[in-house]
Amino acid sequence: MANTYTQIYIQVVFAVSGRANLLLPEHKEEINRYISIAEHAIKPNGYLIISTFSEQGPKKCSGLDITQYSESSLANKLAHGFEELDCIIEDHFTPAGIAQNFLSCCFKKN
Repeated sequence: MANTYTQIYIQVVFAVSGRANLLLPEHKEEINRYISIAEHAIKPNGYLIISTFSEQGPKKCSGLDITQYSESSLANKLAHGFEELDCIIEDHFTPAGIAQNFLSCCFKKN
């Protein structure tokens, strides 16, 4: 339904400095902490948008092993407090012209 929104609330919850802390496989505790913060900080019916490397994306970022996500694996991580609304997969091109496949999903807080 186009043009049905009358208000939009934008809430910035998190900005990564040196994004590796959400991508590295050994940082599961930090990922779970981020999800917990988002669950508590975002109001009911609020939105969370996450972009990360897809399963077709690179296996490394800046020489470091990373965690890749599918639509279902990302939705499962957030299933406790969020409903998946939509996901897209797209290529991001690095300054060197290399394509990196990203998954971006929008979730609504329960």
